[in-house]
Amino acid sequence: MNHKNHEILGFDVRLFAEDYVDKRWDTKNRELYLLKPEIKWPLSVDEWVWPSVFALSDKELELKKLGYPPEYLPFEGVIKVKPVNFYHQVLSLWTDFEDMKTCYFESVKKINKLPQKTIPIIISLLTDVGPFIDGSNTNYYKYWSTGLFPGINMKIPADWVSLGYDIADNGFITGLSNCGYDRDEKELLQKTWSSRLNEYGLIQDVREAREFKEITDKRVPEHAPFYVYELWRAPKCFTL
Repeated sequence: MNHKNHEILGFDVRLFAEDYVDKRWDTKNRELYLLKPEIKWPLSVDEWVWPSVFALSDKELELKKLGYPPEYLPFEGVIKVKPVNFYHQVLSLWTDFEDMKTCYFESVKKINKLPQKTIPIIISLLTDVGPFIDGSNTNYYKYWSTGLFPGINMKIPADWVSLGYDIADNGFITGLSNCGYDRDEKELLQKTWSSRLNEYGLIQDVREAREFKEITDKRVPEHAPFYVYELWRAPKCFTL
């Protein structure tokens, strides 16, 4: 699944299943948000679906001022950081892996409540999945062409593992597993899409990801346009 036509958006550190899944993914949430409720460990670019250990202090303060203080699970957002650059602030992703790694292990010295192991990831945006409904890529790139590509000059390392494709808006809210399905939608989509999802609830085939992106644009127009992202995990975990 390693594509030439993609942009690396950044790095993050996410939690292992044992540190959050039972609390986040109860029966109610599984029935509402997942086409395959039986998936043991749903993954996503979306931090609500797959929590990060990092939380941007600026965003926390903004939410508190608006009257919506974040409610974290244990270990979720446990490392509070100030954005290191514009892209970090906007995307909540690190643009330098070594900077992220240094911050993580420096935090170990100051924070007692950290999980024993976590997963470094890369999120990339696919740029070879058009054309779309309007016959062009114009709408697809309208948001990302405003200077939000961080310009990370590297290829996906050969030993990083692709986890699959996610379909999410420009704020990383996923249409696969965080935009609730009503009963009729779920019954209709399950017939085709349950078998196309992998063990993490992600799409394996880029053509199918493109198709589900178009379906989601119509199903959840308030978040459209959606984008096709690919998730990659590092070959080694961060361990304490």
